[in-house]
Amino acid sequence: MPNDTRLEDVKTSLAEEQVTYRDVMEHGGSIGVLHEAQRRLSHELQKVGTAGDLETILLAEELILENERAHYADTRAMRTSLDNALTEINAALTLVEKVQNPAAYKSVTDDYYQTIKSRIGGLPKDEARQFFKSHRSRLENLEKARLMGIDKELIGVRKENLGEARASYIELQKNALARTNTTAE
Repeated sequence: MPNDTRLEDVKTSLAEEQVTYRDVMEHGGSIGVLHEAQRRLSHELQKVGTAGDLETILLAEELILENERAHYADTRAMRTSLDNALTEINAALTLVEKVQNPAAYKSVTDDYYQTIKSRIGGLPKDEARQFFKSHRSRLENLEKARLMGIDKELIGVRKENLGEARASYIELQKNALARTNTTAE
């Protein structure tokens, strides 16, 4: 179950960062104020990652992606990339619900992930696992751009959170499939 308080804190920090960004761009506000807003956002994201709740991490990342889509997607390629990321994260969130019900998850994996190529370490390479990989690549590509230190810090925190979410998801997969295998015996 997601931590609604943490998500509200992320929403508030995102909104504050957006207002400050707009002020800097339109009225020549202080870049230092913008960096402070970004540091608060980074801190809120670190708290989400430290708490380690898979669903909260994914929902916080979804908020960031929606914010980027609404305010920063200034090219067709960027909009397409963010649209794909949002579609993938929604598929991942759906699978997070399913993996918590071993019987439901096993029926999905038995039908669609039977071949060796569709598995990693014996576990299904499902849409959630694919999201973790593609979104990490997306963040790594962003990191290569000419960014200020605080921007790179935010991307680093997002990558750490994504790694935490991936590890949690893999554990859920192992538990779900182990439970269904022991009940079948």
